[in-house]
Amino acid sequence: MNKRIMTATLLGVGTAIFCYIGGTFVLPLLGLSVTGLNTETVGLMGKIFNRVLIGFMIGLVTLKMNVVVRGGMIGFILGMQWIFTFEPDIVIYSIWMFWSIAYGVLIDWLTTSVFKQKG
Repeated sequence: MNKRIMTATLLGVGTAIFCYIGGTFVLPLLGLSVTGLNTETVGLMGKIFNRVLIGFMIGLVTLKMNVVVRGGMIGFILGMQWIFTFEPDIVIYSIWMFWSIAYGVLIDWLTTSVFKQKG
C-alpha cells in the first residue's frame, strides 16, 4: 500500500474518532439529538466506516486539482449516502454534510500539504 493511501486512511480514522466525540457529546449540548440508528452500533459503525472511506478514497484519487476542491468533492459524494440510509432529520443531515466536506478538505490538505504525499 502506498504512503499516500496509508496516510489519508489513518487521517480518516482520526476524523472518525473526532466525529464520534462530536456527535456523542457536543450535539446534545446544543440541544440536538441524534435520531434513528445513529445511537446504536450500526449507526456508529456507519459513521466510522464513512470517515475512514473518505480518507481511503482521498489517498486513492490522484486527480491533479486543488486540495480544497478534490477533498470537498470526495467528502460531498461519500457524505451523500447518509441521506439515503440513516438520517431522516434535515438538521442533523446538514451538519453531517458540512462535516463530510470539511473532513474531506482537511484530510486532503493534511495528506498533500503537511505530510507531502502528492496526489
